[in-house]
Amino acid sequence: MAVVWSNDKIMQLIELFQSKPLLWDCSIKQYKDRNKKNDAFEEISQVLNIPKKDVETKIHVLRTQFTREKKKMSAKKTTGSGAIEKCKWIYYEPLEFLLCGATTSGETDTMNKTVDENNALESGMESEPSQSPRPNATTSTSSRKRNKTDESNEILEVLKSAKKKMDEREKKDPFDIYGEYIAAELRSVKDDQAVTQAKYHINNILYELKMGRYNTYGYQTASSHPSSTPNNVQETEIREIERHETNRLDALRDETEDSAILNLVNYLSDESTQ
Repeated sequence: MAVVWSNDKIMQLIELFQSKPLLWDCSIKQYKDRNKKNDAFEEISQVLNIPKKDVETKIHVLRTQFTREKKKMSAKKTTGSGAIEKCKWIYYEPLEFLLCGATTSGETDTMNKTVDENNALESGMESEPSQSPRPNATTSTSSRKRNKTDESNEILEVLKSAKKKMDEREKKDPFDIYGEYIAAELRSVKDDQAVTQAKYHINNILYELKMGRYNTYGYQTASSHPSSTPNNVQETEIREIERHETNRLDALRDETEDSAILNLVNYLSDESTQ
């Protein structure tokens, strides 16, 4: 519950504050003793029956306002504007004891030093909520535009990737396709020794292929006769493998195209709803 400060209550606070020089007279030794200053604030809090934090805050506000009023009075003196008027703030005269506390130390800038500390504290208290500014409409709009641009670039990259794969697919001949099939099959095997053995047999087959072993009239032993049946069977198997791999790559291409188109449709749909 917020504390209501009446004029009488404020005057009582000023009197209690004045009775504790260690809180405002920086010329005395106890002024730098935080424990004693804390005890002094606690005593004022108990007399007024107001929480110590509220007492400290109110005193801070009074001292800050007093400093401002003093600067106004000093400005009127330096400009030579005629007769000096009394300050209209009702608490200025009751707080003039602060000037005594500022000069008894013999330092001309003591009051200014105390004032600067108070102003710094007040500035910190006032600026604290501004650390998390609310986003305005312009910021939100710019953010949405950046997000849309990022989404557009992402979709464009997907479409470029799909087109690149399609172009690569058109450039491939049956040997490229079959080579990819062999590579995919080898990758699916987790046993390194089995892969090594498979590579060995594949290399042997390629060697025999180059030597004419699998030609229509491949090399034969002296007692053997050429036979087209094994070669026909092998050719059929190879064509079946090529057909299977071609279908698999076509399905992969279609899946990539469908995914790119779906992303584009979703993006355009989001654009139309905003």
